[in-house]
Amino acid sequence: MRLEGCARESELKQALESGQWPLACTGELRAHVEGCPSCKEQVALSSAFRQARGASMAAAHMGSPGLIWWRAQLRRRNQAVERITRPLLGAQVFALAVMLLAALGWIGYRLSQQADPIGMLKRLPEWFSVRLATLSAAGVADAGTGWLLPMVLLSAIVLLGSVVVYFSSDRN
Repeated sequence: MRLEGCARESELKQALESGQWPLACTGELRAHVEGCPSCKEQVALSSAFRQARGASMAAAHMGSPGLIWWRAQLRRRNQAVERITRPLLGAQVFALAVMLLAALGWIGYRLSQQADPIGMLKRLPEWFSVRLATLSAAGVADAGTGWLLPMVLLSAIVLLGSVVVYFSSDRN
């Protein structure tokens, strides 16, 4: 621990900062450092800091300029893709929400038309499997699934509309 300064501290400090310690210094200064605890501590700290600086400089290798440029271009492309996909994800979530609300509305309508709504809910998976198996261009209206084509068209309109809104509002 350093309690007080030394008369030769400034001379030692100059030798340490200029890189002359210990080879280019006088034998008298080296002998003084061996006997003075304050100067000995300063030399020890200075050499420790110099070694740490050297290790840090060796570890801080930047790499080739081409690699740095390539990484910057990759980062720029990834940010552009993220910026583009964010609104599209919102449009897809909106289209999914519209489809789910339409399906729930249809189920609610069908339940309100039934005398036995619980029985209808129990038969619903069977009803869907029969309707999907007999689904054809002519069978859409005949099978009682006249709601399917309008819902698909509505979903397509919502999805395409949200994509058009995205591209028309993009300010890049």
